[in-house]
Amino acid sequence: MDVPLTERFREAGDARMLVEYLVGECAALAMVRRQRDQEERRFQVSVLEPCTERDLLNICGALGLSVENLRADNIFNEINQRLNDEPLVGGLLFRPEVNLTADQWVRLERTQAELLAEYSLRQQMMLKRVDLTMAAFQWKGKDGPAVAQTYRKWRRHLVDLIASFSTADISTLLAADEELLRQERVSSTRLKGTGKNAFQGYLTVSRQPGSML
Repeated sequence: MDVPLTERFREAGDARMLVEYLVGECAALAMVRRQRDQEERRFQVSVLEPCTERDLLNICGALGLSVENLRADNIFNEINQRLNDEPLVGGLLFRPEVNLTADQWVRLERTQAELLAEYSLRQQMMLKRVDLTMAAFQWKGKDGPAVAQTYRKWRRHLVDLIASFSTADISTLLAADEELLRQERVSSTRLKGTGKNAFQGYLTVSRQPGSML
């Protein structure tokens, strides 16, 4: 425009256009400011790909932290502080003295995957042995159908439990404590005494499928 600045908005229509433009800019600025404040209050963490906002919310909920008063710049400090305040049942199996490198994290994840695969195989083998053992009860006259029906009900719970174990991730490995080193064998005398059932006294999964001890 070649018209001098002092002459540009003498007309009412031009002045109205200027006012409408400025009002629109102010409204846009207010919206941007509000959106930015909302984003700052949310958890936007992208340091590690597996770490999501939902995971952080679950961690805060488990630790009893109020997410309403937490901000992205201090959430990890709050989590570490709460973890340090909570008494530990036992010592951790995995206690690195320094921060792990990227290669060490890869090796740790590979170890977790191998352990999970082996554990899943052991679970499936144990479930198969129990199936074969319980099948023997179906040959015991009139009580067989009742035993089979009861076992089918509890077997669904076993399958769901195994499925829940298959979702264990790297955090499960990092949270393992020394109590895992003191797990008793299923065949131990003390554990045999806790397996009493309504059908056959003490039920023990034996070394040979289909037989009862």
